[in-house]
Amino acid sequence: MRRLPHLVTGRPAPLLRIQLQRRLALLDVFAGCDRRQLGRLARWGDVVQVDEGEVVLREDHADWWFAVVLDGALSLTRAGRPVATVGVGQHVGADAIVGLRPQPNTVRTAEPALLFLLGPRYLLSLLTAAPSFQRTLFPEVGPTEYPDFAHRMLEQGRAEWHQVGLPPGWSRKGGPAERRPPAGEWPVRSPRPGRTLALRDAVALITRTTPAEPEAGGAAGSPPPAGKHSPWWGRGVGAVVAILAVLSLFAYHPPVAVVSVGTPVDVVPDITISGAPTHPVRGRYLLLWIRVARPDLAGTVAAFVTGRTTVSAGPTLPPAEQAAAERQGRRQYLDSRTSAVTAAIRMAGLDPDRVHVRIRDRGLSGPSAGLVYALAVTDLLGRDRAHGRTVAATGTVDASGQVGAVGWVTVKAEGAVAAGATILLVPQGEQAAVLGSGYRGRVVVVSSLAQAEGALASAGP
Repeated sequence: MRRLPHLVTGRPAPLLRIQLQRRLALLDVFAGCDRRQLGRLARWGDVVQVDEGEVVLREDHADWWFAVVLDGALSLTRAGRPVATVGVGQHVGADAIVGLRPQPNTVRTAEPALLFLLGPRYLLSLLTAAPSFQRTLFPEVGPTEYPDFAHRMLEQGRAEWHQVGLPPGWSRKGGPAERRPPAGEWPVRSPRPGRTLALRDAVALITRTTPAEPEAGGAAGSPPPAGKHSPWWGRGVGAVVAILAVLSLFAYHPPVAVVSVGTPVDVVPDITISGAPTHPVRGRYLLLWIRVARPDLAGTVAAFVTGRTTVSAGPTLPPAEQAAAERQGRRQYLDSRTSAVTAAIRMAGLDPDRVHVRIRDRGLSGPSAGLVYALAVTDLLGRDRAHGRTVAATGTVDASGQVGAVGWVTVKAEGAVAAGATILLVPQGEQAAVLGSGYRGRVVVVSSLAQAEGALASAGP
């Protein structure tokens, strides 16, 4: 279990808050925030201690908390079925806050945990003020696209509340859900998980496994020996060196990108079909995705130390080129869904002009979700292939049903491991990439949707 680096205790509250601020900067999720934004985080957020097995977020509730794991681990379940495990440095709760949506999963502590908790107002405020934080939470959404993305999330949230039932303080008028909270309040006062720690207690708890930092000139907490005071110029040079070291840690971004797996998503609840009869899916189909971040020097060092996947990154693109690249990635994702739906409808022997499929936009980029969408749609149309299993898949699918290669299969397979997938489908020629991921379930190599369907059918329940 990985823990945060050492913090100095025994300081006045402002210095303790600065220490907390510096530790937050070492987390990937906050690595792009500037000093002012980090200072706000340290003031706005709370460090909470949560016992093992305690519920942090409840599925289908308005539990609008953004939680970052500082120590311990969280387990995600949906309808009692395991979805994923979230470890140190990872986070939960952002999507539900941005869309004012019901939480998609129940989140419990898998072991005693320490969380950094941020309320909905503060998270939305930070997302509005910090484009770098936006890119970290939603790397597939360009800076200029975020307002439209947030609007789409809100629309989806209204639809989801209609499905699960509106929370207290909300009402319907002619169809759409309208938020009617008390003045100055959120619609539901969801319970704050765990026990909120005082700042000094929080710092002390984070550092419980490391020794106290010694003061200059002696053991921890002891005064410097008499007659051994450093000359003023020595202290000044030391201060300058320390400042430059801190600046290099948090201001310099090396040409290195950190690639990590995102929380796998069961796509079945995201799909709505009209124009043809559908059947309940007895199992789950997991979409595997990755996030790419370019941290500062401190985050890069932490990535190397913890063994996370890193790659060389070229120079930062000009804003216009970066926006064009982001638009291209989004277009690939949307096109992959269209091709997957067409291939799945044809596989089911139906007319694509008569069957209409709507898929919730997860805001992702790239075409690699095509295969899992196609498998889920064909299952919903009556081809029971999951048989109660958790199926993970990655690969492109064109309208004719041919499966193409994708990238980062090793990292994506780590998500399949965390989500407990029993079968993993990958494109032809990419099975070797799974070997280094720790995945121990069945790996199926496919070159077409028909082959994938046949492999699932032959595997049996």
